[in-house]
Amino acid sequence: MSRFLEILIISASVFLIVMSANCGYHVVCRDVNQSWLAMAMASGHDLLVLVNKQNSIDNYAPTDLVSLAKLGASSRQIRQVVYPDLSRMLSDAKSQGVNIKIISAYRSFSRQSALFGYYQKHFSNADTFSARAGYSEHQLGTTLDFGTGNAKIDLTAKFADTSQGQWLAQHAWQYGFMMSYPQGQQAVTGYIYEPWHFRYIGLGAAAKCHNSGLVLQQCLMGGL
Repeated sequence: MSRFLEILIISASVFLIVMSANCGYHVVCRDVNQSWLAMAMASGHDLLVLVNKQNSIDNYAPTDLVSLAKLGASSRQIRQVVYPDLSRMLSDAKSQGVNIKIISAYRSFSRQSALFGYYQKHFSNADTFSARAGYSEHQLGTTLDFGTGNAKIDLTAKFADTSQGQWLAQHAWQYGFMMSYPQGQQAVTGYIYEPWHFRYIGLGAAAKCHNSGLVLQQCLMGGL
């Protein structure tokens, strides 16, 4: 065996050990049997990719964005894979007398950068309610902020007490959506309670996460 190959093998082994030690913080570690290469190659296109204060998707941009105009949000976009279940969820809620508005959806890397920069300039605690560019679930194109249409309530904890907030908290998982930042979980998520912020991870994964009783971030780190 050549000295070069020997060094390469040793380096690869050390790399794997380092990745294992940091599993859930610097890589997507949903399955202990998942190869390190698959974890390293995980991207924002994966519905179950982990995005938090430590895990970045860099400048990822979805290639399958569609307009939400027909759902009452003409200036917003979401990934095509999300649209059917999102449409069904809003329709079912409306049939039960609950009119849920879409406040925000996909945000590009540059848009998130500008938004976080603004918050950082005006609020000392900006990183508790806003993410840096590359670290935002909104950049995935699978995350939405929902509301009532009342500016005094939307994007505040008061949303949890509205019919829209209560309906989503109870039923969103049945349509593939999970609340990313639940109440009392800031130590886990790094963000304040956001009862309006939901991420789509698919019907099966959402059901499994909901039944586990874990926070979304814990589900993505532990295996779905």
